[in-house]
Amino acid sequence: MKIFKYSLLAIYILFVIFVTTLLLTFNRFSNSIINNHTIAGVKSQFSNYKVGDLLIIKNSSNIEKNDIIIFYDTNNRKNFINEERVLNVIKTNETETTYVIRDNEYLSGEYVISTTQNIKSIPLLGYLYLLTTSKIGYLLFVIIPIVVYFIILLKRSGYVKKKL
Repeated sequence: MKIFKYSLLAIYILFVIFVTTLLLTFNRFSNSIINNHTIAGVKSQFSNYKVGDLLIIKNSSNIEKNDIIIFYDTNNRKNFINEERVLNVIKTNETETTYVIRDNEYLSGEYVISTTQNIKSIPLLGYLYLLTTSKIGYLLFVIIPIVVYFIILLKRSGYVKKKL
């Protein structure tokens, strides 16, 4: 029984470390970037990806005309991932590139993640990612269980006395 408890505790600690790492590597679009890969949960269906899919995208700036790109769509102040075909590539300077997409709309290179060829998708796992990396999810799955466990340890050790 002790082995089972310690195994569960070890798995939980690894889970907490993993979720915390995901949160600490968030970019300004609330997606994790680890080792040149963007990890994102699909919040709005697009193309072949459904809401709740987990996307692991290898970041790439090697984008040419007619490539289909994945980018952060920030219309209406919401951060969704979307895809469009590149109609033209404009090299603004040595470090910045602008892409022309639908209806001659200009898209700055800082919003582009990669091309669709660099995506791996895992169905339904995006729900878990979105939940555990949200404020409420972190509170429910990390903070509250740790506080409860800490209180239980305090009661067992005798630091907290029960009032009768």
